[in-house]
Amino acid sequence: MLKCVENLVGDRGNPVQTFEDFRMIRTLFVSAAPRLILVAIIFSGVWSGVFTASESSNIAVVYALLATFFVYIAD
Repeated sequence: MLKCVENLVGDRGNPVQTFEDFRMIRTLFVSAAPRLILVAIIFSGVWSGVFTASESSNIAVVYALLATFFVYIAD
């Protein structure tokens, strides 16, 4: 199926990024860690029964605000 899509779309001149090494993967994972932690907090809290879905939205907002002020503005 992917080959069919490749044949239909073709090469549109998009830049191709080659795989350099695992340092690039580590760097990307570290930069995505705050976003991944947010998802983990929401799902683990609801699944474990610590808080409900409504409470998880409040916790997500508070975490997102804190992450914005302390992580993303510092960059």
